[in-house]
Amino acid sequence: NDSSNTRVEKIKKLKARVLKQIEIDTINAETPQDMIYRIYLRLNSSLHYDVPANVAKFLDAVNSGDELSFTQSRQLLIMYMRLRKDNS
Repeated sequence: NDSSNTRVEKIKKLKARVLKQIEIDTINAETPQDMIYRIYLRLNSSLHYDVPANVAKFLDAVNSGDELSFTQSRQLLIMYMRLRKDNS
């Protein structure tokens, strides 16, 4: 029905906008901790969504810098968001 399709389209547009904002936040972050902070704030304020617990290993790797460089973590995050957006 039309109202259901309209709702789905609104959700898709909101998701695309939030993902784009997270990408911008990721690119503009100055430190790994700043990137994590910005993403958490964006998810929480835009979608009222907490970062899932299964992301903890990635966040620990980003924060420590031992397994991933800051550049690598930004590139991986942006790539993942783009893949998720294209497959949703």
